[in-house]
Amino acid sequence: ATEMLSAALELSPIHAGALAATARIEANRSFDTLIAESVRLYNAGDGQGSLAAALRALELRPESDIALNNICAAHNQLQQWDQAIQACERALVLNPQSELARNNLAWARRERF
Repeated sequence: ATEMLSAALELSPIHAGALAATARIEANRSFDTLIAESVRLYNAGDGQGSLAAALRALELRPESDIALNNICAAHNQLQQWDQAIQACERALVLNPQSELARNNLAWARRERF
């Protein structure tokens, strides 16, 4: 999306606002696609793939509690308890009401000890 925006701005700087909005839409679509892929891979038992998709989503939205929760869940599936705890704690800082993050954090803490 960023490359498309840069190329378009070179052609027509007048439309910068519309082009920036288009780039945001594409980034949102990519984020949603990556989150859905992370969930699909998690449900298929592919914790490593789920983690990779969630990490890519987090790159697009560094303050996403959803991406962080998916990272936590993937680490739980991979039995990487300390990493799961870190991700869920960050998710809960961003969204203290997240039941999923709270449940995933409890799972990681329970299994860690």
